[in-house]
Amino acid sequence: MANFAKVTPINLGDDRNKFLSDGLALASEVFTACASNGAGTPKYGAYFEMTERDDKYLIIVKNANASSAAKDVTIKAGGNKIFGSGNDLKLDDLAAGDINFVKIDSGRFKCTENVPALATLANISSTKGCVVIEGESTDIQVAVIKMPA
Repeated sequence: MANFAKVTPINLGDDRNKFLSDGLALASEVFTACASNGAGTPKYGAYFEMTERDDKYLIIVKNANASSAAKDVTIKAGGNKIFGSGNDLKLDDLAAGDINFVKIDSGRFKCTENVPALATLANISSTKGCVVIEGESTDIQVAVIKMPA
């Protein structure tokens, strides 16, 4: 069985007003396509590990298939009883070829403990320390940027 795709955030470091010192050459180095969890009725998605306590992240989602139908993207609520909202953040109908951005605070979407329903969805052993993003198909690509503190 497959897993959701693991995304490695691009870390901009603590410096401000500077270009990334080791720039990325290709879009394929920035974006990761959602992957199927391999279930009988598959779900598609990606996740990234958020080891910091309260950092800010920019998530970029793209419907990479310029001729496909619009697709939905959902950032799953982290399940934290104190900081979590309990509500997923959903973008309906990302048009073919379009890109959208969302800046998140870690407390709302970071899983501070394993959330079995999310782990089953993503087909990973534990969601602790992760943010889970569900896309409607492999047409959805995700990039994550860790913002300076």
